[in-house]
Formats: sequence, C-alpha cells, structure tokens
Amino acid sequence: MSAKIGLIPLASNKGWAELLGIGDFYYELGVQNVDICMATRSLNGGLINLQELCTLLCQRRKAARDSILGSGFEVISVGKKKLVPSVPTKLNKDHNEILELVQAQGYVTVEEVERRFSWPFGRATNA
Repeated sequence: MSAKIGLIPLASNKGWAELLGIGDFYYELGVQNVDICMATRSLNGGLINLQELCTLLCQRRKAARDSILGSGFEVISVGKKKLVPSVPTKLNKDHNEILELVQAQGYVTVEEVERRFSWPFGRATNA
C-alpha cells in the first residue's frame, strides 16, 4: 500500500512514521523485525513462527543493549529487579544484600544492617 502512494517504508523514519504517529523506537523495532524475517527467509521459506521471531528479536536487542552500556556499566540483579549502577565502584555481595533490604523496606539504617546481617559496625558502615 505504501508503495502505491510513493513511500518507501524502510528508506527513512521520516514521513510514514510521523504520519502514523510512531517514534524512532517503534520504527527501529519494525526495521529489526524485517531484518530478522529477511535473514531467516532461506531457513523457513518466508514464514517465521511469531515466538521464534520474538526470541530472535530479544537476542538481538540484548546484544545491542549490552554494547550501548559500554565499559564501566553492567546490568545487575537485586532481588527480582534489574539495575544499572552508575557509581564508580564495583558493587559487592554486601552492597547487594543492603540493596535487597532497601528494596523490601524502602529505607535502611546502620543499626538495622548490623542487626539483620549480624555485621560489626565497621562492616555495616563500609558497605
């Protein structure tokens, strides 16, 4: 349909994307889907299972996300949440335990850390 009105959908994210009210994120997502479909065409005859497409897209986007973070940044798991620390220090096990406590309660005190983890004052304040 877009070819009939003179638009080449993948040539630019201007035009049809703005016309439809979608931003760059959705444009890029669409391009990635089309890339995967075209790359797997010889393997699946041009019909890809939607679940397989989603899996391949997630793998591609994960690799891109990891490279976007660059050096010095990483995704860490704290409880059920994934976080990107932006402090100039490597978070250790003590830090993660305190973050999990903060996540559960919303706050933490040195005394609470000492009591909860049976840590001496020095360890609690250093963490």
